[in-house]
Amino acid sequence: MLLLRTSAKQKVERVFWLLLYVASFSLSVLGCCIENWLLFAIFKSLFMPTVAVLAYSEWQRPLSRHYYVLQMAFLFAWLGDVLLAFASVHWMFFVLGASSFLVQHAFYIWNNLSAWGKSTHFFPYWGLPHVPYLLLFSMEYFSCVDHTLKMECMIYSLFLGTAFMTAFYRDTPNRRNYWTMVTGFAFFVVSDMLIAVDKFIYPLTAAEGSLILVTYYIAQTLICYASMPDSFTTSLG
Repeated sequence: MLLLRTSAKQKVERVFWLLLYVASFSLSVLGCCIENWLLFAIFKSLFMPTVAVLAYSEWQRPLSRHYYVLQMAFLFAWLGDVLLAFASVHWMFFVLGASSFLVQHAFYIWNNLSAWGKSTHFFPYWGLPHVPYLLLFSMEYFSCVDHTLKMECMIYSLFLGTAFMTAFYRDTPNRRNYWTMVTGFAFFVVSDMLIAVDKFIYPLTAAEGSLILVTYYIAQTLICYASMPDSFTTSLG
């Protein structure tokens, strides 16, 4: 996962990034599995900064508008991570965290739309990622589970699904880069579907809940990787 030609400084930066990345990934998942809230909250909040630092250190200079939009997406993802870590304390943290991720997806949509090709046929297919969400929320309605966040979550899913579908129409000559981006958003959908199951169908165990984290981390990592300029992604081996 390193460039073929790198300076000594770049190598040190990447080793440091990799160690912090692995620590935030593994220790937050461990905290979730053993139900250690403090371990989970601390290392989950460190995850998105590691992704943002990778983008900063590897991006070609001068920095483009695409870079700044991506960093805004990472900023709101980090804010969402922090707020959702307190979701068990009060339901409002869940709403605020989901709202932060909604803004994140709005920035992802912005970047995806800016990379569209001239010939795209978006609207006939744009609703496809929402089908699993609609099924889940319909099950929740018919099960008569009392919950006040149904509509808010469906609005959030609209933004995530739109980000997913706009990724399909990015004009990306590097096909590995393209499919990495699409796969990243697919993992995001899977992660949020697991959250929907946990909230609306039946509560997941701590071990099952760790799958939410794993799929989320994979999603953010792939999206960051695929968002890099082609000169970076094509040089990776």
